[in-house]
Amino acid sequence: MKQRAFAWMLALILALTPILAIADGEQTEPPATQAPVEPTAAPTAEPTQEPTQAPTQEPSAEPTHTPGEPTQAPGEPTETPQAGAEPFKIDTYWVYPGMEKSYAAGYVPTVTDKAAQIVMPLLGKAQDSVIRVVPEFPPDGPFEPGNVQFDVREQVYDVRHSTDKTGRMKAYLINFSVPLKAQRTNGNYMVSFRVTYKTLSGELTEQSFSIQVPIKNGKNPSSGGGGGGGPTAVKKPVLLIEDGSVTPTETAGSATVSLKVSIGNVGQIDACNVRIVATAQDGDLVLNSDLNGVFLDALAVNGEAEATFEFRVTRHALEGEHRMQVDVSYEDKYGNTYSEAGQYRVRVAQPVEIAYDPVKLPESLTSGDTFTQLIYVYNPSCATAYNVRAQLNVDGLICSSAYLGNIPPQGEASKELSVFVTTLSGSQKYGDTWGSFQIDYESEDGERQTLFSDLKSVIAEPVKITDEEKVKQEQEQKEQQTLSQWWISLLVAIAVIIILIAVILIARFARMMRMK
Repeated sequence: MKQRAFAWMLALILALTPILAIADGEQTEPPATQAPVEPTAAPTAEPTQEPTQAPTQEPSAEPTHTPGEPTQAPGEPTETPQAGAEPFKIDTYWVYPGMEKSYAAGYVPTVTDKAAQIVMPLLGKAQDSVIRVVPEFPPDGPFEPGNVQFDVREQVYDVRHSTDKTGRMKAYLINFSVPLKAQRTNGNYMVSFRVTYKTLSGELTEQSFSIQVPIKNGKNPSSGGGGGGGPTAVKKPVLLIEDGSVTPTETAGSATVSLKVSIGNVGQIDACNVRIVATAQDGDLVLNSDLNGVFLDALAVNGEAEATFEFRVTRHALEGEHRMQVDVSYEDKYGNTYSEAGQYRVRVAQPVEIAYDPVKLPESLTSGDTFTQLIYVYNPSCATAYNVRAQLNVDGLICSSAYLGNIPPQGEASKELSVFVTTLSGSQKYGDTWGSFQIDYESEDGERQTLFSDLKSVIAEPVKITDEEKVKQEQEQKEQQTLSQWWISLLVAIAVIIILIAVILIARFARMMRMK
């Protein structure tokens, strides 16, 4: 090998020797007179281009909202939730500690000679189960509240109903006592509670709940005495959704759900043009009827009305809670408009299914080797698959299980398993092996399900190398290494020769230019 590389170098040197001799001889002879030739080149111009770009503008819009505040009758609560928030609601059904009757039955705050006691139970969900309450009072009213704010935590209370029905409710109970001025005028005064809290998703939300407090132990507006004339009560209808039920409360897809609500007029005058409308808050619930509302010409004081709506659960409804809303709008005899709303829920339970791409092992495996196996799992159902886990159970293969976590509806997950090939567990260490690919997952109720698929392969004995083959392989490696070194040396020599030729030619050209 060395002799062959040396021969190549010697041949290359001999081939380049005449060229060097000719180049050196031409340097000693003066060149013939020759008219100089000046090369010309037409100038070239490179076109330039300035890219242009139209300015972009992002539209912006600031929504505005101007809420109206209808006149309130004594004892009637109102609420103004912030847009986009999960609203709290006043519990109008139960009687809480400090109350003589429920809001639906006409609760009125208790007023003594020195203070007014206001109790307001709120139902809802807040982060850390706490809300911040800021009372707000009319500036010229009979109250002396001062600058007050306090926190209310969610607690469980013993409650009762006017029908002697008892129970326990978890609520945020505002129980606030406000002092009264010594000089006060009779009338109905609005007191508001501004409630600030964080939703379960962390969004800061604010709502306002109002109630009228009747003052009857002061001076009459017509009696003078510096009272300044207090506000007068305005009679109005007050419609409340006293009861609502969903049947059934849990169902599957392609089923029918019935929503029944009872509306009562707890105000002081009749309600006119009453309209009860039901709507679904997502596309998984569809109203069976083309008419989603019930219209009543009037609803008398202490009168009641019922409305029933049927919704169809779509076949591909997602598993979980779905909401329906009932909106009640009405007027008084003067044409003033009012509204009330309530939300109801139905739980849709869907079967969960898991599918996966076929898993196939290599036809032949060699003991001691390692390979990777891709696992691809997807969820074609309408329910979430929880704690999805995949594993290989094959004799002679060692690998850990792949935890894929929770896969949502129409979701997917994948993972690569690193598999090490050993030997069979029986007396025969090599040969055919069988096993299975296994996937485990759970439904929302915790029910465990398992899928299997059969696997087959062959585990071969690793090839043994003899001492003679090892020596031969080492010699071949040394020869390859030596050949590589000589080729490098040859390339370096060629590069040096080319550099010498270039130097000589440049020197000759420079000498000719000086002689001219």
